[in-house]
Amino acid sequence: MICSRHQRWIGPLGQQFDIAALPEISLANSRHLPMIHRHGWEHAAQAMTEASRICWSWWDNKKCTKALDRRRTMLRGPRWPGNQQQALAEPACACPDVVALAEILAAPDLRRLPATGSLLDLRRFINEVRARVAPGYQHDQFGTNDPLSVWIEEKRTAPPTDLWSSHDDTGPHVRHEPALRSDHSGIRPHRHRPKPRPADHRPHQRRCPRREHPCRTGQRQQGHLART
Repeated sequence: MICSRHQRWIGPLGQQFDIAALPEISLANSRHLPMIHRHGWEHAAQAMTEASRICWSWWDNKKCTKALDRRRTMLRGPRWPGNQQQALAEPACACPDVVALAEILAAPDLRRLPATGSLLDLRRFINEVRARVAPGYQHDQFGTNDPLSVWIEEKRTAPPTDLWSSHDDTGPHVRHEPALRSDHSGIRPHRHRPKPRPADHRPHQRRCPRREHPCRTGQRQQGHLART
């Protein structure tokens, strides 16, 4: 969880350290909640889990670690015995790359590209990964040991329900204008105007949809960023 005002990373037990030197961490955190609102909790959580597994598999095998190593150097601090910040900094260092990859995997238009069988669609997907997460990544570079290549092969044979569609997104509802008349005259139907109300009338207060508390959101995010 992040305190945006003070630029502090807050650990699960309240431990804190400064992240002002790495603004990409705060930026990634600010993109996490909109991803949830756009695609829904279920899809966002699945995408974060998949992205975390892929990223940590890369890093454990010393692949695509350039950006991660730079963040580790800046956040971990001195390597003395008992320095707990080294362990606490791992989720913060992973946050930008995991969220960036999760945004790709959560977007239905991008998630379905490996399953189309088109080489152009596959190249488009790989280019998105290179641009947002891992510059220089090659799909066939690591063979079957590459977690993203394994994920791509899985999606080629996955059922349609696992590829999602843009209609599955549970983001904010869009208010549509009334349809045109059936005679195609281009004239919109007449709208009924409500009757005037007395001056002392109190309009009914619409209840806002229930949203999860930001602290709970931060706890879920840290769970997805941890090494699995």
